[in-house]
Amino acid sequence: MQHRLDRCWRDLLYENKLHQTLQLNVLEKDYVSIARNIFLNKQFFDILEAFLKLGIPVIPLKGIALIQNVYTDIAERYVGDIDLLVKPGDVFKSAEILRGLGYSSARPYFNPPRPSSIYLNSQVFNKPTEINYFIHLHWHLLNTTLPLFMYRINMDDVFNQARIEKIQDGRRILMLEPHHLLVYLCLHAFCHSFDRLSLLCDIKKVIEFYKDELNWDRVIRLAGKWNAGLPLYLSLYFVRHILNAPLPEEVLCALKPKRSYWALKRIIPYILKNRRGEFYFIYILSLETAGGFLDKIKFIFLSLFPAPSVFPQIYAPGFHGSFLRYYLMRIKNLIKIGMRERLP
Repeated sequence: MQHRLDRCWRDLLYENKLHQTLQLNVLEKDYVSIARNIFLNKQFFDILEAFLKLGIPVIPLKGIALIQNVYTDIAERYVGDIDLLVKPGDVFKSAEILRGLGYSSARPYFNPPRPSSIYLNSQVFNKPTEINYFIHLHWHLLNTTLPLFMYRINMDDVFNQARIEKIQDGRRILMLEPHHLLVYLCLHAFCHSFDRLSLLCDIKKVIEFYKDELNWDRVIRLAGKWNAGLPLYLSLYFVRHILNAPLPEEVLCALKPKRSYWALKRIIPYILKNRRGEFYFIYILSLETAGGFLDKIKFIFLSLFPAPSVFPQIYAPGFHGSFLRYYLMRIKNLIKIGMRERLP
């Protein structure tokens, strides 16, 4: 598994007395990460200023949001891209603003009549620069090539409860409400099969930063409202047992599934042994969140045969040819992954 270089795991390595040569390599890469983060932070505030001039509320997500306050040092968390969340009604205006700033997107994916897809809910922009990065324009918190119909996230509530926070440089920006932020990050880690340690580091840092504000009863209720109990339980379980996060034991007890899933009992030790899968885990675990038998059949069918509009974004910018080719490719890949990733 490839871990991004962030201080959360780097410090763990230093505590175990890394070889001096490896320490120097880590330090050198740390400077590269700092330079990248400073550059992306500048681009983010340029974009934010352009959005605010037209009265468009925008909420930063993931790394670009977390380095504003949760991580106290800009070097602590590597930022890959800039993720922005806007209301569905502001997507077209937002896209025009980004184009006016020199960004381009190969294809528009937004469907106004159905703003929240059961699959992908973002549009990707980029522009030529010395540092390669993308702008991900989101209009929903979840964004994956797997079906999302089982999660019940009310985006109006997300924006209505978002709040203005003072960040480290003194500016005030719109941010996710802490309870929304925590459950969202747990869902995000779940949707990525916990394939990077940085996903768990983010959750731990949020718990530590908002420790005086987080109400665990409210977190549990929110997870139930979103049907995100299993993703929340697994994420917090791994954060507690891998990173020793300050998490009350009674929270895990309250979230622990009442029914003993075969997949859950097998997958937890599998991930704790650092044998993470790329897609296999999330596929099996998502089946558990899908509900009854018919919903599970629906999930399997929609996973194998997603809407044609999904393929151009999955395979962009190289998408071409007939959709049949990509359906066959997807089925083949799922079979290969299932054959390759075997549970103990």
